[in-house]
Amino acid sequence: MDLCESGQCLNVPGGFRCECEMGFSPTEDHRACQDVDECALGNLCTFGTCENLPGMFRCICDDGYELDRSGGNCTDANECADPVNCINGLCVNTPGSYFCNCPQDFELNPTGVGCVDTRAGNCFLETLDRGDGGISCSAEIGIGVTRASCCCSLGRAWGNPCELCPMTNATEYRTLCPGGEGFRPNPVTVILEDIDECQELPGLCQGGDCVNTFGSFQCNCPPGYHLNEDTRICEDINECSTHSGICGPGTCYNTLGNYTCVCPVEYLRVNGGNNCMDMRKSACFRHYNGTCGSELPFNVTRKTCCCSYNIGQAWNRPCEACPTPASREFPLPTFLPAWPLPAQGT
Repeated sequence: MDLCESGQCLNVPGGFRCECEMGFSPTEDHRACQDVDECALGNLCTFGTCENLPGMFRCICDDGYELDRSGGNCTDANECADPVNCINGLCVNTPGSYFCNCPQDFELNPTGVGCVDTRAGNCFLETLDRGDGGISCSAEIGIGVTRASCCCSLGRAWGNPCELCPMTNATEYRTLCPGGEGFRPNPVTVILEDIDECQELPGLCQGGDCVNTFGSFQCNCPPGYHLNEDTRICEDINECSTHSGICGPGTCYNTLGNYTCVCPVEYLRVNGGNNCMDMRKSACFRHYNGTCGSELPFNVTRKTCCCSYNIGQAWNRPCEACPTPASREFPLPTFLPAWPLPAQGT
């Protein structure tokens, strides 16, 4: 028989009595132990609800409070010690709660955990000091975007009237752009997210194909165009000035996204008008060692003489040596460019 459950049985003359464990008290006859309802004693679990348990009790703390080290009392929880509370703001702890002081022009997000600047305005690339303490802005790259979307990317000014974006090493910049360039706090959750420049700032890739990347973007200009880093516009490449001699003996004329060659007499326009091929026929010499020798019995074009396998080493009268295959000149018998035109983009 189990006597004195939750206690110790002590034999006494003519019977026994129970010495109970902590949290239990003996019955009137001292022959059993019964639970003590600590919650009925009062003054327990301030800022919480007392729940009685066999031999003990526990506190279920109110929101904003937590158990102390003893586990028997509720004390104020310092929410400001948690870095996810009051992001970008000044956290002030209060009994059972906290409040967030947001910087100027910032407001508390819907979940109350951080401060965001939700104002919308236009974004600009260029600014000019008016001389009266104000600025004028131009080169609009985005309409109705947040200040973070503008200034945490390539924007230089934002708003109406426009205001300069903060410098990257300034405290204001670190508050507005805690993730650095290419990222912004989500206006609802305050969680850092990538800025989709292609969608929000279409002016950063005018005339090109914009591809968003994580923390950045890429602007691919069409063939024959390059991206102007200052204006962010895909501009025509003047191949005639960029690649001198691209038309060989012909005259180069630049066109939008391309160029065309006007070739001399006896030259043929090839490659869609981008090159001149020498169609003149003259003497071809099989040997050249400072002087020409072993003339072929018929005239051929310079291309046939110099570019065909094991045919000629010199051409024309007076004879001129054919360019060697390893030389930069070698493609010139057809007057095709000796360099590839680069693909444009950024």
